[in-house]
Amino acid sequence: MLDIKLIREKTDFVRQRLATRGAGDEKLIEGILQADEARRRALTEVETLKATRNRVSKEIGALMGQKKIAEAEAKKAETKDLGDKIAALDTEAKSAETKRDELMLRLPNLPHESVALGKSAADNPVMRVHGAKAEFAFKPKSHVELCESLKLVDFARAAKLSGSGFLLYTNWGARLERALIQFLLDLHTTQHGYTEVSPPHMVGPQCLMGVGQFPKFKDQYYGVAEGDKAEELGKLYLIPTAETPVANIHREEILPEKSLPIKYCAYTPCFRGEAGAAGVFLHDHPKRHARNAPAMVVEENVAPRLRPHEMRPAGGKIHGQGIARPAPDRHDAFLGPLAEHAQEALFEINLLQRQRGEFRSPQPARVSSRGG
Repeated sequence: MLDIKLIREKTDFVRQRLATRGAGDEKLIEGILQADEARRRALTEVETLKATRNRVSKEIGALMGQKKIAEAEAKKAETKDLGDKIAALDTEAKSAETKRDELMLRLPNLPHESVALGKSAADNPVMRVHGAKAEFAFKPKSHVELCESLKLVDFARAAKLSGSGFLLYTNWGARLERALIQFLLDLHTTQHGYTEVSPPHMVGPQCLMGVGQFPKFKDQYYGVAEGDKAEELGKLYLIPTAETPVANIHREEILPEKSLPIKYCAYTPCFRGEAGAAGVFLHDHPKRHARNAPAMVVEENVAPRLRPHEMRPAGGKIHGQGIARPAPDRHDAFLGPLAEHAQEALFEINLLQRQRGEFRSPQPARVSSRGG
């Protein structure tokens, strides 16, 4: 969530940054400021009325000491009236605060000034390319065709089991997925200093809100209930990514800076009710309803790396297998070793890597601390 102080003090700046996304989020700012002003006005009136009530209460004590019972009773009626007004204003302030916070939870992060403008993924500038695209003397098969011909995935029987958007890995397909997950977890725990955790696969809504997935993407996630108890829905949700529980491990804790960074990696099933036609799921694996994926989360003070003079200089290094590593950029400098560790897996298995800068588009991009 953006800081309300930033919105109050730099309203035009926030509006301008949000407008570059092209999604109309800047229109929420007016409602946020109105609700915030209503809350602050109500709280100010409450403090004024409380001061008046305290003064009147002291006057009641003095009147009672002087045996002026009638005047004291009149003052008591006045304090009761003040109490009723204070209670009403407290309710008004709470209502305004709830409205303000609900609107603020829908605001995306502010794009950095260096992020390119664009309307689609085609407008993403290519920042760097690592490796070379394989060339074949024949027309290569799609990943769907390969999965079917090698019997790595049984699409038809997966649909029979659960409907569209699900996969049934078989034989070497199942073994390959398990091996990749094991490779990634071993890489990060043995070479990069991450602590592996195995978190719950269901979390409360506060965890989804804590990582910015609620309320904006609530319609994409699966609520769960014990049996057919409809009243239980909304208490727990299947996680959309391992990041959701792992990033909440230290929620509402104050961590001493000397304990940072804290680095976690985890593997979990991930569940999402991705919007789209059934055909999309067949040819675009990331849009499946359920998938298995590892994730990395780092709890760290990133403020020092936001200073330009502390950005790491450009210049690649040579990988042990003869692969030239690309030079760190400003994005790497912000994410720190997390970005490098995520890229390490691609280097190790010699996959072509094309890194694009994000663009500002009508679809708000999600900022993630995950790696693979």
